[in-house]
Amino acid sequence: MYYAYKYRLKPSDAHHEELDRHQDICRQLYNHTLYRLNGYQDGHGELPSMTSLWSELPDLKKWRDDISDAYSKVLQTVVERLFDNLNGLSELKQNGYGVDQLKWKPPREFRSFTYSQSGFKLDKKGGQTVLSLSKLADIPIRLHRAIPDVHKSNSSCAAHQKSPISEDDATLKQVTLKKEPIGEWFATFGVHFDRASAAGRRSSLMMSSTSFVCFLKMSSRGHRRGLVHSSKTATAPHTIRHISAGSCAKQG
Repeated sequence: MYYAYKYRLKPSDAHHEELDRHQDICRQLYNHTLYRLNGYQDGHGELPSMTSLWSELPDLKKWRDDISDAYSKVLQTVVERLFDNLNGLSELKQNGYGVDQLKWKPPREFRSFTYSQSGFKLDKKGGQTVLSLSKLADIPIRLHRAIPDVHKSNSSCAAHQKSPISEDDATLKQVTLKKEPIGEWFATFGVHFDRASAAGRRSSLMMSSTSFVCFLKMSSRGHRRGLVHSSKTATAPHTIRHISAGSCAKQG
């Protein structure tokens, strides 16, 4: 299972400039990669592989200094984004839709870039929580809810609230920075949850919660207190099922 957690960034004017600059670097790389892809296809009659275009990035940095300012993983995700768009067009074509070729992106149509796997972390600096982005900046972020996986990396971070899903079930995969049309920046964290482990924990939590609710109902009305307080029933699964399915239904 894959979940997205979106938070508002609180960048300064200097941060705004850097975010805009890195976004434009990624946009220009996207357009350049599309140009290289089309040129390769015209010369070879087929599309190049994504890894072959990745391999061109070091040479591209030598004659484009601005590209060297961006984190390497961010540049790789730009190439991935192009291939994702190609795959999307291919699927539409297979389903009978008329599709056009990919076009260059103007600034208004390219408003996000992604750190994948590495190059980002949540930290605590100057009394506030910041999103630390490699080769960019430490940008203040408003964390209104917890991100499960960050519990593993930095215990001092303000994001380390109690999460209903165990940190052992979650893996923080990426963060996407996006500028909305109104000019505000947001960070969306992609978190992958282990389906089997998370389902097992939720099932256990639901059983415990149901039994506790039944205990409260019975205790408040003075019914069968001894049964619930018994150490034997506290560990016997069949007794818990009896309490939650039978007694609760009767007390209704």
